[in-house]
Amino acid sequence: MHPHPSGPIEPRPLPSTSALVDLDPELVREHPELVGKPDGVPHDIVGILAFMIVIIAMAIVGAYLLLGVLPAIIIAALVTPFIVVHLSRRSSRERTEEAHDPTTGPGPA
Repeated sequence: MHPHPSGPIEPRPLPSTSALVDLDPELVREHPELVGKPDGVPHDIVGILAFMIVIIAMAIVGAYLLLGVLPAIIIAALVTPFIVVHLSRRSSRERTEEAHDPTTGPGPA
């Protein structure tokens, strides 16, 4: 058996993890959304959306298996826009309430 022409493969060292977790305190103080919700989306909305996606998918598959293609398409066409509009309104309402709430709103400048 011949040795590999480039020689043994040496593992690369991993980057320092301290660079990944250190946040500049001034940056966090100026931008409080970096601490709690970096994406600006209320986290309960994300959870509800994930749950509803599973429920809607189960309903569509059930309708397809029991009733056929057309009822499954009708369910998807009616339920999906309703859920999107409802969660969008709820998210906007929560953002507005959070902006006016002194305990959860933006911190002092």
